[in-house]
Amino acid sequence: MAKNIKNDIKISIIIVTWNSQDYIEDCLNSIYKNSFKDFEIIVIDNFSADLTVHLLREKYPDIKLIQSDNIGFGAACNLGFHYSKGKYVFFLNPDTEVKLDCLKNIYDFFENNDAHIVGAKLLWPDGRYQDSYKRFFGPFASWLELFEAHYYFPNNYVNRKINYDFEIFDKPAEVDWVIGAAFAVRREIFASVNGFDEDFFMYFEEIDLCRRVRKLGGTIYFLPSCEVIHKKGKSSVMSNVRSVEYFKSLYLYHLKHSSLISAFFIRISIALMCLIYLFVLFIKFVFFKQKAAIKKKIKNKIMLFRWSIGL
Repeated sequence: MAKNIKNDIKISIIIVTWNSQDYIEDCLNSIYKNSFKDFEIIVIDNFSADLTVHLLREKYPDIKLIQSDNIGFGAACNLGFHYSKGKYVFFLNPDTEVKLDCLKNIYDFFENNDAHIVGAKLLWPDGRYQDSYKRFFGPFASWLELFEAHYYFPNNYVNRKINYDFEIFDKPAEVDWVIGAAFAVRREIFASVNGFDEDFFMYFEEIDLCRRVRKLGGTIYFLPSCEVIHKKGKSSVMSNVRSVEYFKSLYLYHLKHSSLISAFFIRISIALMCLIYLFVLFIKFVFFKQKAAIKKKIKNKIMLFRWSIGL
């Protein structure tokens, strides 16, 4: 983890790419259009198999490009932080576009408030609001998510509580944690907690970071004036990794922040969820035509089930 350093760069923007050639240009171009110019861009490429690296070298020679093995999101962010020099560090997904004045607004907020982490207001490409902040949650809420209770019954008490009664704040608000697609952190606080926990390969690294910052007395804010379009999950959709890595990180999160019993409860629930899904998928495989897509889902659920029972 890099030590605190002093220089004239105000914001270091760190972007982790993985097969991101279709949208990284929109992300970078949106940054350069911002009125705030006192920044550096650091891109960590997690061993892309497409033309991402070639595109970055050809069109954006001024950025710091660091090639790496696929070490995971948190580890790549930590690597980018090591090479960064900014007073504040802005972690940004490649499938995003920052709106005008976003960087200025986030910098001004840090300068004028005792904030340690500041999250952006995420928007879908059509302008609709996208979840940007939540309350911390326990194993029961995760259990409801595993069996899609929040999807079929979104107004249940637990889901409403986690989502601040679905209120969209129109002014800066202190929250428990912010979604990791676009958020900034003070350099000193990030270094003091040793950055992201690299045991989280993908997912839940931002909530873990926020919990550790809060334990040190730090504050986390949602800043609605920093708007970011988020196309959401493009890289993970391409590989369908969510069905495996997401749930592994969910288990690790509860192992770290709940209890051993709670984590065991979650892991057993993941196994049960896999069995239910496999039953449904086998029926679909028999009666539906999309054999290849269903077969891929079956393979992923079998992989997750084997992990959940320790095989």
